[in-house]
Formats: sequence, C-alpha cells, structure tokens
Amino acid sequence: MKYRPIGPLTYQSSARFKRLHRSAVIALCLVAQLWAQSARADGAACALPAGASAALGERDPAARLRFIRQSLRDTVRQETFYLGGWSLIYGGIAAGTWIFVPLSDDVPGQIKESAWNSATAVGAAVLMMIEPLRVRSDQQQLERLLAKSAQPESCAVLKEAERLFAHVAESEINSRGALMHLGNFAVNVGLGLVLGYGLKRPDSAGMNTLIGTVLGELMIVTRPTLAARRIASYRSGELSIASQKEPLFNLVPAPIPGGVTLALTGAF
Repeated sequence: MKYRPIGPLTYQSSARFKRLHRSAVIALCLVAQLWAQSARADGAACALPAGASAALGERDPAARLRFIRQSLRDTVRQETFYLGGWSLIYGGIAAGTWIFVPLSDDVPGQIKESAWNSATAVGAAVLMMIEPLRVRSDQQQLERLLAKSAQPESCAVLKEAERLFAHVAESEINSRGALMHLGNFAVNVGLGLVLGYGLKRPDSAGMNTLIGTVLGELMIVTRPTLAARRIASYRSGELSIASQKEPLFNLVPAPIPGGVTLALTGAF
C-alpha cells in the first residue's frame, strides 16, 4: 500500500509550527526581560540612606550588606577593648584607694574618702559601659535579623542594617560632642564639692576633681571612631575595607554635631 503526501496539509502544518516557534521565542524573551527587571528591582534599586551618594546606589546590595556587617563586627571588637581597658583602670582606682587607709592619720575620715572614691570609680565604670554595650546590642540584632530572614539580601534587611549602622556611628560621634565635655567637667566638680564639703575632706577634693576630669577627658578622646569613619566611606560608595592594620594610636578628624574635632583612636 502506497502513501502519497498531501501537499497543502504538509504546508499548513509547517507554517503552524513556525508560528508556534516564534511565539515561544517571544514568550521566552519576555520572561527573561521580566526576570532581569525583577533582579534590578531587588538589587541595585534599593533605596539609598540619607546623605548617600549616587555611587552607593550602583553597588550590589549584597556587597553593601557585607560592608555593614564587617564594620559592625570590627567596631564591637574595638569597643570591647575600650571597655575592658577602662574597666581595669577604674577597677584599679576603686581598689587602690584603700591603700591610703592604714597610711592616714585620720583613719575614720580616710575610710569615708576611700569609700566615696571607690563608689564614684565603680559608678563611672558602669556609666562608661552603656554606649559600648548598646553598640554590641545593635550588632547582635543585625546578626539575629540575618539568621531569621528568608531573604537576607533583600532591600528591607539592608534598610534595617543601615539604620543600625547609623545608630552605632551616631553613638561614636555624640560621645565627642560639647555636652560630653561639659558634663564631664560638671560631674567631677560636683563630686569634688561633695567630698570637700559633705565628707569634710577639702584637702583631697581638689586633687580628686582634677584626676577625675582628666580621666573623663581621656575616656572621651579614646572612644573608638571606626563606625563613624566607615559610615562616611559607605555613603560615598567606597566599600573596600583596608586589610592593613591601623596604628596602635592615631589622631584623626572626627565629626561632631556642628563641626569637626580631633580624636585619639587605636586599633587592637
């Protein structure tokens, strides 16, 4: 039995296949275009924080998030050394003041003075811990957010990371504001007046006030400024973290409300 091809039917089938092929190609192109637009919307189109340059918007959100995460980790490391060092200093002062008790001609008065000095040293150490502990809390909050998020590189997560980053930097900047210096002076003068007039130790009041004021100023100028410097780099779009270790101590310009001051910084 012989079969003869049907010309018109063969031609129609071929034309229909070509039309379907073109439709499939067009559909695939549309899907690819929509996917690319979606990727751009989830990526470089993330909103920029206040004060950021257009160069930051060209950076991949994943790179921006990595920079923030590493910066907060580095900041916590420096804050930990800062906190530990000053805690040892004030702990030594609180314990060392009792050495003067057996050497004093007025043991009851010296006991009162030593107790006062120990209490104020411990109080200063506790107050000093507040801001570094807040920095650690912000960093841990970011890590928890990244661990729980189903899309850790989304714009929403990046926005929250930028908020925490700015909060940490603001803490460092405000720690060098004029109010901090005035507060340090006022508190130490007040403590000196209590020691001199309330506890009847005028001979020690002046020296304690001077030492307390100097230590307070040293605490202010040695507070780490890493986050404040990193966030300025971030907002400019420069996301490279130098691998070289910073000098142990260094004088750098640090922004403060209404201007710029010099800060003594260290790397540990």
